[in-house]
Formats: sequence, C-alpha cells, structure tokens
Amino acid sequence: MFSIDSIIIKIKFYIPFLYKKSMNVKVSLEENLVFLEYEKLCVLGVLGKYSGGLNEVKNLYKKEDVEFAPVKEEVGRNFLAGFSFKPVVDITIVQCPNEASIVTYSLDKNGSGDFVKDLIARSDFDPFLPEQKFIEQLRMEIGLIEEITYKAYISMSKALGCDIENVFGTIRYCHFLKSYIGMSDLESMTRASKQFCLRELKL
Repeated sequence: MFSIDSIIIKIKFYIPFLYKKSMNVKVSLEENLVFLEYEKLCVLGVLGKYSGGLNEVKNLYKKEDVEFAPVKEEVGRNFLAGFSFKPVVDITIVQCPNEASIVTYSLDKNGSGDFVKDLIARSDFDPFLPEQKFIEQLRMEIGLIEEITYKAYISMSKALGCDIENVFGTIRYCHFLKSYIGMSDLESMTRASKQFCLRELKL
C-alpha cells in the first residue's frame, strides 16, 4: 500500500524532466462546452448561471454512481467536489453570485462530455458561451499541473504493469477522499485502490 504523499513526491520528481514550455493542447468547443485535450487527458469546462443550491446537485445521482463531498462555503463562492465512477470523471462545481462553472478531469472525452450534458439537463444550470479568460484559465491549469501529473500516471502505470485508467482513477479518487471527504492517507488509498482494483499496489 502507498500513501498520497508518495505519489506527490514522485510527481514532483518528474517535474524537471517532463515540463515543456510548448505543449500540444487541443482546444475545441461543442455548443457551450470547452474541451482541452492533452493526449488522453481531457479537461472540460462550462461557464454559466446556477440559481439553485449545490446541495440540490448532490441529490441528482445515486451515491454508487456519483459521490459528492459536503458543500464548501467560502467568501464569495460555494464549492462542490464530486467523483463519477462510470465514466471516471473528477468533478468541480463553483457557484459565485453572478456565475457558476463546472470543470471535469477525465481520460474519457466522450464520457465526460455526456456526464456534463446530463448534469446540465438534470439541474437548473444555464450554460452560456465561455469567455476567453475562462478558456485561458483552463489552458493554464492543464499546462502547469495536469500535463505533468498525466505523464507521471503513464510512468507509474508502466512501472506497475497496469492500465493508466486504473492509476488515474485511484489517485484522483484518493485525492478526492483525502482532500474533500477528510479521510486519512491510509483510509483514502485503501478505498481508492479497492475501487479501481489495485489492492496490492506498493510503491
């Protein structure tokens, strides 16, 4: 068994070798959805207006399909983190007085797109055309953080002899449980490893 800290250490180790100033990030629009793709990694973002409460979003799905953390209330915004298992999608919803956003991370572009469209259809989220500033924020995030972690996932999956989807799901779900649910390293990694069939994983 390994801790989330060991994963972070490994990712930091890879940074000097993996970072590039010019990145091959593909940006595309589908209706009001922004897709940013780097190899298999897909970051999806949509900007809009949401007048309902984020706790209402938590009741739209069964817990075995999508797990949500408690709503986090901050100055000027409310924050909701979630995790979908089929498809595997890491979800962030931010609600501000004048706008709201949904951002997801996945290795399944079509799956994440279908999930966000379904979430919009089930909720009162009213999407509108994204501003260039929003697109650039997403591009910066995938460039500074997600490209590096994605390549670390590839290296780890090769070293462990398992699919990158399992490594991606395990680490992202572990981070969700630790950061938003409040589980310990051991609890979060045990549960995430079991969820994605990496029970014997050791680093």
